[in-house]
Amino acid sequence: MFSKNISLCILFFTTTFVIVNSDPASSVLDMAKGFGISKLSEFFGKKDFSSKDLEPNNLKDLTTKVLMTGELINVFTKSKNDLMNVANDQQKGALAKLGDVKNIFMNFKKTMDENPGSFALLKDNWKSVVEQIFKANNLQALVPLLGKINSSSSIYCGIITLLFPIIAAFINGHY
Repeated sequence: MFSKNISLCILFFTTTFVIVNSDPASSVLDMAKGFGISKLSEFFGKKDFSSKDLEPNNLKDLTTKVLMTGELINVFTKSKNDLMNVANDQQKGALAKLGDVKNIFMNFKKTMDENPGSFALLKDNWKSVVEQIFKANNLQALVPLLGKINSSSSIYCGIITLLFPIIAAFINGHY
């Protein structure tokens, strides 16, 4: 009985370690923070999305749109290697430019942090950043890949969830 409990504990901790430290699982954990992939897909993936949708009305609106764009860039950056396998040529080109996109974004973020109340300045700078990120560096081409990030994470965790009871039952039956 004692060895059975130890075996189950080892299995549980091993499975937990694998889930927490694997890339697809970490993207599932990332969905819990920030805006989540479904919220990003909903906003950036709508049929008639354009850079005008990112034009802010006030400082709070600007902050929200900057955070959403930053989260979008982070999601693509974290999943870049996996996405290269499913991306078309245009999307691969956009994935290759993610470093530049992140630099452009971080430079704006620095300007935003240095000028927290200067909405007019930030609004003009943000418009330029959006043009550079979405048009010049073609980040918009990556938006259809959000669904692939979300579905691969769900499938991976579903498989782990399905296999855990089977492995536990196997160990339980043999010890």
